[in-house]
Amino acid sequence: MNVDINTFITSNLFLGVPNFEKEKLWYGFLYLAEPKKGTGIKVGYTNYDMKRRDKELKDFKSPRYMWSSPNPQVLEKHVKQILVQFTSASSDKYSTEIFYNIPMSVMVRLVRLIVLYVVTKEQWIASKDKYEVLYKYFGGPPFNKIKYKGEYKSSTIDTSDGYALGTRVYVQNKEYYDGELFEGFIIGENEIQDTKKFDDTEVYNVEFPDSNTQDEIPVSWITPIYGIDIERTIDLEKAYKECEIEINDTLKF
Repeated sequence: MNVDINTFITSNLFLGVPNFEKEKLWYGFLYLAEPKKGTGIKVGYTNYDMKRRDKELKDFKSPRYMWSSPNPQVLEKHVKQILVQFTSASSDKYSTEIFYNIPMSVMVRLVRLIVLYVVTKEQWIASKDKYEVLYKYFGGPPFNKIKYKGEYKSSTIDTSDGYALGTRVYVQNKEYYDGELFEGFIIGENEIQDTKKFDDTEVYNVEFPDSNTQDEIPVSWITPIYGIDIERTIDLEKAYKECEIEINDTLKF
């Protein structure tokens, strides 16, 4: 897109809008809507007129915030993956689309960063610096706590031992792989293996993207790359500061 990153961050493409406004550049929309009954925030998308979509949201109020996008389905996918810990375990048809325990004011500020992450990840707009900062927050396992003028916890916090699936790790051992350091991520939960290679050792299944391979790796060879993968907490003020973006703007509803 013929838009520089600084222009993008000061525009409605990043900030979102509380009312339907068609952008000349992009025509699909990601939106946030509240249910007419109960609590939570629905995340959805549409590739056509937002006013038409509003009429179809029978169980929900009119969207409170929306973002124009060249591919709103990709935005929605990332929001759902990143916030999956804040959904309900019920079988309701909206169970993967409604997120709980997050106030709207916090949700808007969080979705803005996710939008920026996706825009730079997909290279719709180039900004290596912004992408590298946000990859630290959004490139690993889904977090279950949000900090912003308080702390908002998921109702499904995982208290099991070990690294969560998706944890980004370094793998190194002097006797194997010629002592080289490799980057990978956890794709299998920890197990105890009794093999000739490891002799009754706790191991994880690790995937190595650079070589498109995977292997069972002893836990002693593994070091997490990012503390956030262990803490599973995002501090919004810290994330905005690292991105060099002002967070304390007044939201409009």
